[in-house]
Amino acid sequence: DIFGHQRYATQQTKIAILNALGIDCSSQQTLEQAIDARLLSVVSRVLPPCTVSGPSGTIDLHIPIENRCDRLQTEVHWEDGAVTSAEIWLNSLARTAEIDAGYRRWLRLALPLSTLCNGELRLGYHRVTASLCGQTSEMWLIGTPDRAWLPPTLENGAKSAGLGIQLYGIRNHRNWGCGDFTDLRDV
Repeated sequence: DIFGHQRYATQQTKIAILNALGIDCSSQQTLEQAIDARLLSVVSRVLPPCTVSGPSGTIDLHIPIENRCDRLQTEVHWEDGAVTSAEIWLNSLARTAEIDAGYRRWLRLALPLSTLCNGELRLGYHRVTASLCGQTSEMWLIGTPDRAWLPPTLENGAKSAGLGIQLYGIRNHRNWGCGDFTDLRDV
C-alpha cells in the first residue's frame, strides 16, 4: 500500500473476482478445468492475437510437441500495403517453455521480430499471418520504439517534476461538466 505494507486479498475476495470474470470456482475440479481451458485457448493458436513490441522483441509461438512440420510460413502485411514473406525453420528458434494443456504438451518458441520481418520492425499497425502444417493463424503486430525518448538531463539520473491535469476534470459554469481547452488555458 502507500505506506509500504504488503496486503493480501482474502480467499473470498479472490473467488469473487474469479466469478466476476466468468470462472467457475464452485470446486477445485471446476477451477482447474477453467484454467486448463484458458491455457488451451492461448496455446492452441500458433500466434497470439496481438503483440506490441519494439524491434528487439520476440513473439511467442505455440506448437504441439508432436508437431512434424519443420518450417513456419509467414507474411507480414505492413501498414503501407507492402508484404514481407519468410520461411522460418522451427529448430532455429529458442525453446522458452513446455506447457501441458488440453491433454497435450505444447512448446513455446521465441520468434525474434528481426527474423519475422527480414530485418527491422517498422513502427505502426501491421497484420501477420503464419501457417504451420495447414493451420493458419493471424495476429496484429504493433511496432513501437524499444524505449521512449529520454531528455539528456534525465539520462544521468537527474530528476524532474511536472504538473498533470485531467482536462475532463476541469469544470466551470460555462462548459457542460467536462473541461475544454479554454478551461485549460485559464488554469
